[in-house]
Amino acid sequence: MTKTDREDMQILTGEYVLGTLEEDARKEFEKNRAENAVLCKYADDWERDLSRLTDALPDIEPPGDAWQKIQQAIQPSGNAAAPDRIQRWRIAAFLLGGLSLALLVLLLFFTQ
Repeated sequence: MTKTDREDMQILTGEYVLGTLEEDARKEFEKNRAENAVLCKYADDWERDLSRLTDALPDIEPPGDAWQKIQQAIQPSGNAAAPDRIQRWRIAAFLLGGLSLALLVLLLFFTQ
C-alpha cells in the first residue's frame, strides 16, 4: 500500500466517522471496513480521537424553547398573501403563453 493509498483511506475513514459520506459510499465503506483490518483500525483511531475532543467539551443545555423556535422556523407562515401572489403569477404566465401562441399562429398564417 502506497502512502497516497493510506492517506486516501484515512480521509475516507474520517468522512465516514464524521458522517459526511452519502448513503451508497457509507454502505460500501461499512462493507469494506468489516473485511479490512486497516480500515477498521483507522476508524477506531478517528472515533477515539474525536471522542477525546467531545469529552473535553462542557455539556450545554439548549434553551427550553429551542424546539419550538425550530418548528416555527420550518413551518410556513400564516401569511395568506403569498399564495395569492403565486396564483396571480400563474395566471399571468398562462395568459402570456396563450398570447404568444396566438401571435405565433397569426405569424404563420399571414406569412404564407
